[in-house]
Formats: sequence, structure tokens, C-alpha cells
Amino acid sequence: MSARGGGVPRQLTLRGFGPSPVGWPVEAELARLRVKVVVDPRPGGCHHWVGAIGDDGYGRFQAGSGPGARTVRPHVRLFELTYGLRPVGVPLLHSCDETSCVAVGHLSVGTQALNVAQMHRRGRSYRRHTSVVDRRGPAGRARAIRAALADGWDQPAFLAAVAVGDPFNGQLTLPLETAG
Repeated sequence: MSARGGGVPRQLTLRGFGPSPVGWPVEAELARLRVKVVVDPRPGGCHHWVGAIGDDGYGRFQAGSGPGARTVRPHVRLFELTYGLRPVGVPLLHSCDETSCVAVGHLSVGTQALNVAQMHRRGRSYRRHTSVVDRRGPAGRARAIRAALADGWDQPAFLAAVAVGDPFNGQLTLPLETAG
């Protein structure tokens, strides 16, 4: 269980070996994580975190127990439990741009330069962690989705929760002119 003897689990990082972030069985931790996830059954749908949400819109999860427990982002923990540890300081990128999404298929290891390029290309660069597609910001959006999905997947409730923060919701849509 240890990379260099002793009873404390250790992990390999770019800075050498260090204490493992958790001290309990992976299966038990995965079970605790999964009860806080609601899956959007539509093709390519997100896996929405409905547990604790931080002010940045990302989920929070207590990994491990006892004195070694720590609070982690659940999308990062699920990615590492699925694919293994990633180098220290290397960001995970969301293909869906949904901060509360924990679908490992929507995550990839990238660089900060790639993350910034995606941020600008997708219009997320107004302010750090401030969504320009939802008036409530990422935390308000994530919390609204969590409330809508409190009893499981409910597409009308989900769509209503997302629509409330849409800055263009309720605006008159003009028909496109056709040449002719």
C-alpha cells in the first residue's frame, strides 16, 4: 500500500512521493460520490454534482475520513479514481463548461495556456470564474441546477433552472430575413 514502506499510503507526484489524499477504500469513496450525482440521460449529458458547492461553482467533497480527510473537488477526485493521478499543478479541462459536471468523459488533462485559450474562445473571459452565459454566475447556476435535481433527473425542472439565468431568456426573437 505504500511506495516506500511504512503504513501510510503514498502517491507519486512531480515533487516526489507524498501522503495519499485519502485513507479509505476506493469502492466506499466511489459509492459516497455517486449518491451525490444526477446523470442527464440525454446523449452527451452532464453528470451533475448535487452535493456541496463552493462559491466558485465547483463541487466540494470530503475525501477520506479522520485526521487525513480533506475537501476536494469531486470532478478531480472522480477523474483520478478513474484514470489515476495526474501531475501536480496540471489542470483538468471541462469540455462542457459546466462547473458542477463530474462526468469523467467531459474532462481532459490540459495546460493552463489551453485552458485560457478555451476560456477566451468560449466567451468565459469577462472575469475569472464569472459566467457570461448565466446572470447568476457559475455558483448560482450550479446551485439552481442542484435544487432542480434534488429528487433526481427532471428535465423540465432542469431546463427551467437553466433558463432563469439566461440573459437572453424572454427576449423577442426576430425572424431572419431571406434574400429573394
